[in-house]
Amino acid sequence: MREDDSLHREYLAFLGEHGLEPSEPLTLTRDLYLQAMDESEGRFPKSSGSQLKKLLLRHFDRTQADKQPINYNHAIIRELSGEIEEAIRKSEYRDRFGDLHIYAGEFPTGDINALATTAPSGFLALINVGLVRFLESAVYLLLGAPLSNDATGKRVIDKDAATLMTSVLLTYILQCEPLRTKVDTSKKFRFDMNRAVHYSLFKNSCLRFALAHEYGHVLAGHLHESSLRQRRIITQAGEIEVLAKSWNEEYEADFIALKILLGSADYSLTPRNNEEAAETLLRGYHLASPFFFFGLESLLRAVSNLMFGRKVVEQQAGETLATSHPPPQKRMEALHGYIETIIPKGHPVYLPLAQSAEWLHAIIQEVLASVKDFWKEVSWSR
Repeated sequence: MREDDSLHREYLAFLGEHGLEPSEPLTLTRDLYLQAMDESEGRFPKSSGSQLKKLLLRHFDRTQADKQPINYNHAIIRELSGEIEEAIRKSEYRDRFGDLHIYAGEFPTGDINALATTAPSGFLALINVGLVRFLESAVYLLLGAPLSNDATGKRVIDKDAATLMTSVLLTYILQCEPLRTKVDTSKKFRFDMNRAVHYSLFKNSCLRFALAHEYGHVLAGHLHESSLRQRRIITQAGEIEVLAKSWNEEYEADFIALKILLGSADYSLTPRNNEEAAETLLRGYHLASPFFFFGLESLLRAVSNLMFGRKVVEQQAGETLATSHPPPQKRMEALHGYIETIIPKGHPVYLPLAQSAEWLHAIIQEVLASVKDFWKEVSWSR
């Protein structure tokens, strides 16, 4: 995370060009955070919970959230960028990274997207607040409403969780603003401190992949200036001019991001102690994050197509995520092919991927059924 005053000013100027300014800061206190963790100490699994707790507390300390009010989304993105840059320096891309200057931050609109663009002093890698909120809601429901067995033994999703996910999607599609899902955790959803730890780790892994993908574009040289490659994308902040990227470049950025996140661990070995078990789980979240991200994108596209038809959606989307990026299924297939070459089947690092994939499969069916019912009611009321 390179503190560059020039790039920071250019970041603020970029926001200002589009009528935006950083989100309002929030005050978070470490004392309240520690109190909540102490009260729930017994809820952590003995195998790896204490290590996960240390990881999360270390992350909180790095943000120095108790010293001054902070823009939480921006602070998390800045922190994740520092971790990504540290990982790049240990990777095969360290020479490419060289003296590159990249400023990471939030782009305060409700769009579910991220972008990388050039700046006079370097590059900007920006995560839309809408993407943060969308992932918060999805990961919250994943961990707060895990699958259960029905009377026939079939794995099913909680109906309330499916309803809430449908609300998140419809709110975004119809109002362009993801709903920050709030549920009564004391009743339906079990969300103790143990789940809160896993929630934070997985949510940040998803954000880390999205940000590392933008770093991948910079590292691969996809942002070199060329008037022939300019395109304009439509966002809530209006049209933004960015450099056009091909599908092959998107695949390359995906590969670079995943390689950065997974690091150089020896996946021929299984965890031998609690510390290695915690690290394996964290890497498991890194591994699962792009597939969860692309699975959610598939769900979003499916709901949009169901409501408005594929042609209408593509016409309205213009040069946005739906048309400038490869289909999420193809991106997942490409990454699967790479992963199978470095991680043997049955390795514990696959566990979060398997669990999140099963959950996504179940909730997609429920959400699409709910949307069909919703759309019928809307059609009948016209």
